[in-house]
Amino acid sequence: MASIFGAEVLGMGTEELIVFFLVVQGTAFVGSLVFGLLADGLGNKRTILLTLVVWILVVVWAYVLGLFCASRSLQGLFTPEANSAEFFGFYAVAGKFASIFGPLIYGLILSITGSLRKGILSPFAPSMRRRGGWKSFSPSPESRPENPHHSEGIFR
Repeated sequence: MASIFGAEVLGMGTEELIVFFLVVQGTAFVGSLVFGLLADGLGNKRTILLTLVVWILVVVWAYVLGLFCASRSLQGLFTPEANSAEFFGFYAVAGKFASIFGPLIYGLILSITGSLRKGILSPFAPSMRRRGGWKSFSPSPESRPENPHHSEGIFR
């Protein structure tokens, strides 16, 4: 499946596919040795948790970095050369406002719905008013935790 994807979608040749698979297998071999030693020292559960945390951080970092690079390059394409300082200055200020209003909207949705899961929908909050409002997010009695100091679990 991966070779078909690499050849058809990415346009990789036979030599590139062979090198790619050798790099993947070599990395997997070294990783299995390193994480085997970690499992011996830390225990299996802690090693798996560490692996998950590392994967989450890598994915979030790649996503944020990709968004940052793509959005700045797109803005560069649309910005008139004579006004580039103004436009990129506005871009920087908008980023600062997003770091304030993002958590604020998340907290408001959390307060309104009483659900951590529904708070994740905060990026869609501006469009919710047009699509039926917050009625679909009103908390049901069974969604409220019995203990007010108890938060919802991740896997619940």
